[in-house]
Amino acid sequence: MTIDQLNSHDFMTYKHLCLFLFGLFTLGAPITRAADPAATSDHDVVIYGGTSAGIIAGIQALKMGKSVVVIEPSDCEGGLTTGGLGQTDIGNKMVIGGLSRDFYRRIARYYSEPEVWKWQQREDFRDGGQTRTGKGEQTMWTFEPSAALTVYRNWIAEVGLALILRERLDREDGVKMKNGRIVSITMESGQVFTGKMFIDCTYEGDLMAAAGISYTVGREAIAQYGETLNGVQTKQAKYHQFVSGVDPYVVPSDSDSGLLPFRFRWPRERRRGRRACAGLLLPHVSDRSS
Repeated sequence: MTIDQLNSHDFMTYKHLCLFLFGLFTLGAPITRAADPAATSDHDVVIYGGTSAGIIAGIQALKMGKSVVVIEPSDCEGGLTTGGLGQTDIGNKMVIGGLSRDFYRRIARYYSEPEVWKWQQREDFRDGGQTRTGKGEQTMWTFEPSAALTVYRNWIAEVGLALILRERLDREDGVKMKNGRIVSITMESGQVFTGKMFIDCTYEGDLMAAAGISYTVGREAIAQYGETLNGVQTKQAKYHQFVSGVDPYVVPSDSDSGLLPFRFRWPRERRRGRRACAGLLLPHVSDRSS
C-alpha cells in the first residue's frame, strides 16, 4: 500500500494509524529477557528507558567499568531516533561531541556502504538546513529510522550492553526507597532490579515520578527562576507559528462535528504547555522496514 492509498482510506482512524506504526517499527525487534521473571537482577547502574539517552548512558557506564542494564518498556530500542525522527533540530552541530557525535559518525559509515542505497542513488541525496552534511564531514545528520536501528543494534552488540525489552515499571508499588535513595525497582512482571544508581531515560519520567521527585508540567513562569526566555513567549513568537484560519474540525468552527482525521484534542490544562511536532518518515515503497 502506498502513502497515497493510505490517506484515501476514510476508515483509517488515528488509533489505527498508531497500531500500524507500532507494528512497522517493532517488526523483527530482538527481545532480551531475564530467564526468571521473579528473580532479582543487581547492577551498578540501572537505566529505565531504552531511548537514545538510555543507550548512550548505558554505553558510557560500560566504558567506565560499571555493570549496567537498560530496561525498555516497549518492543523497540532507540526511542524517537529509531521511530522516525531522522532530521533533528540541532542548531550548532559543533557542540555535539562524545558518544552522541559517535552515533552520527556511525550513521555516516552506514550510508557509505553501496548496498544500503535501495531506493535512491547516493549522489542524488540532498539533505538541507541545519542538518546539512558538509563536504569532508565524518558525520551524517539525516537518516532513516531503519538506519538508526541498525546502528544502535550493532553498537549494543559490539559493547555487550544488556538490554531488556517489554518490561514496564510497576508505577504504583515498584519503587523501593531507603534514606531518600532508590534501592530497587520492580516491573509489572515481578522482575526486580537492584542497583547503586538509577537513571530515568524515558520520555514520560515514570521512574522519576514514582520515586516522588518533584516536577513541573509545562513551562515555569519567568519570575520563578528569574529567567528571560522561558514561559509562554507570545510577544516574541515570530517563527514556526500557525497561520490564522487553520481549523481542525470536520465542519469548520463546529467543535461538536469532531476532529478531522489524524488530529487529536489536547486536554485544556496542557494547551499552554510545551509541545513539539515532527515529521514522520514513511518510505513510499512496498518494503516498509526500510
